[in-house]
Amino acid sequence: MRLIVLFFLLFFLTPKISYSEPISLNLNEAIQYALVNNHELKSLSESIRVKEADLGIAQSSYLPKLSFNETYMRTNNPTYAFMAKLNEGRFAQSDFDINSLNNPSSINDYQTSFTVDQLIFSKKAILGISMAKKDLQAQKLDYQRKKEDVVYKVIKSYLDVQTAKEYLNVAQKALDDSLEHEKIAQINYKVGLSVYSDVLRSETSVLAAKEKLVSAKKNFEVLQRSLGLVLGIEDNVIPTGDFDFPIKLQSEEYYKTASLNRTDLKAIELRNKIAKNNIEFASAGYLPYAGLSATYQMNDHSNFFGSEGDSYQFLAYLSWNIFDGTKRENEIKKAKAEQKMAEENLKAMQDAISLEVYSSYLGVDEAKKNLELAKGALASAEEDTTIILRRYQNALSPFIDLLDAQTNLDNIRANLVDKENKYYMSMVDLDYKSGTLLSDLGIK
Repeated sequence: MRLIVLFFLLFFLTPKISYSEPISLNLNEAIQYALVNNHELKSLSESIRVKEADLGIAQSSYLPKLSFNETYMRTNNPTYAFMAKLNEGRFAQSDFDINSLNNPSSINDYQTSFTVDQLIFSKKAILGISMAKKDLQAQKLDYQRKKEDVVYKVIKSYLDVQTAKEYLNVAQKALDDSLEHEKIAQINYKVGLSVYSDVLRSETSVLAAKEKLVSAKKNFEVLQRSLGLVLGIEDNVIPTGDFDFPIKLQSEEYYKTASLNRTDLKAIELRNKIAKNNIEFASAGYLPYAGLSATYQMNDHSNFFGSEGDSYQFLAYLSWNIFDGTKRENEIKKAKAEQKMAEENLKAMQDAISLEVYSSYLGVDEAKKNLELAKGALASAEEDTTIILRRYQNALSPFIDLLDAQTNLDNIRANLVDKENKYYMSMVDLDYKSGTLLSDLGIK
């Protein structure tokens, strides 16, 4: 029995690993898929609906309120009994008897009422609607920035998979070269042009190359899964087709100007305005509010919804809170401090964005130059390895020189892959920091 329980626990609690074929997507398809299915983006879209509901709540202050009440009362309280009979239309001359007035018999009263309330003026309600509208606009801007964030993550993850694929190719080339060198070492040993230690070193080099290839394959698989998770799916995703990088470098002024309209910056500016409105909102507590109320009422001594007697009331009211124990003064003080905080946060963000754009623009130039240097280094390393290989075949160089040259070539190949990825990401980073990523990709 214990074995059966253990089996079921292992079966249900062991994580399920998917061995399905990877999904192939080009970059544009991956971006479009993420914009629909990314969980962070879907969560933030719900926050817009929250703000829309908040605006509806604020606007409801100026909409009429209709209420219905049905109550039942049984009492021998002199006042309530007297009032109930009047409301029911059953009051008679005999009810003026002193004993009847002081000691009435128990009486039932079923009361049905419909009430309409309409607010006419409230400065707080007006400001609340204005602030809710701005908050909704700010949330929509946050959503646009989140879209940029998701697209940025998709491109980064997509490039990481591309880079991992290139690393895999580099590792495979390193293994192929090591196998070739092993073959040459064995031939040279057989013909007496080298020693047996060269064969052993070549075999060690092959094993090290195989180990790197295993790691490269694992990283390639993991990054495919990471790309899938950014897209909102639990399958591996691999790039398909020829990769055409979609972003072109613009002038520095283009990015500086665009950064002034970054959506998250605009959202902070709106929230700064909300903070200013909040000072007015707190100050509005000194003002009165006014409204109207109308009630239609039916009373009956024996039936729910009965109408032995009916009546109406119409009220116009003005309410003015003269003194509330300095609550309003402290609310104003708090609102002013919060507005100052929002203003300083806005200035700090503006400065930070300016620095980010400046640094990212220089970063693109740096990455481009490093890429060109890495290409030049690869050409030199390939030529150097070819020369040393020929010298070793002719017993003019030791095998250790060939191993050093091959190690250097492998490192430079990997470095070139890294520099290509950094160059592409520097372009993406510049677009993201300046807020032009969506527009440059043609995404609304």
